[in-house]
Amino acid sequence: MCYSTCTTATDCVEANAPPLFDADNFACNQGRCENLGCKTTAECTATFGSQNFVCAQVPGSSYRACYETCTTAADCVEANAPPLFDADNFACNQGRCENLGCKTTAECTATFGSQNFVCEQVSGETYRACYQTCKAAADCVAPNAPSLFDADNYACDQGRCVETGCNTTAECTSTLKVQNVVCE
Repeated sequence: MCYSTCTTATDCVEANAPPLFDADNFACNQGRCENLGCKTTAECTATFGSQNFVCAQVPGSSYRACYETCTTAADCVEANAPPLFDADNFACNQGRCENLGCKTTAECTATFGSQNFVCEQVSGETYRACYQTCKAAADCVAPNAPSLFDADNYACDQGRCVETGCNTTAECTSTLKVQNVVCE
């Protein structure tokens, strides 16, 4: 992965960052920026410009994230949402929107506008996701992809595209157009 480098947490923050991305939401661990998630609901509401967000712990993790609030799954859906993001892909759990992933391959192909997608179970998880299909890693790459997203950054594993991450720091700096990053 490409990681932003730092000496203090303030090195991880861009100028005029919204409340969710200011210095108290980062740590500088061993010279690498680490996003700590949200601290308060106020950060979420200010960043997203809506009172319909809450800061809560991600299930099974100590990380806290912003969740859209709801009373029904329909509250989680934007008008004219593509098939992958309509009401049957969400649940309203404890007043928070939860994305349930894809239900069918048809949702994936309609949303991405390509027959080269399938809906499959995510290994070790309870949800399903859309995967791009392939015969070789080159099938996973968009035309004119920057160096961080070209064929040597993908594998074709059992007919499914898998992003393998960066290979060099140069890929990170040239694609992200910043110097304070490293590939690890």
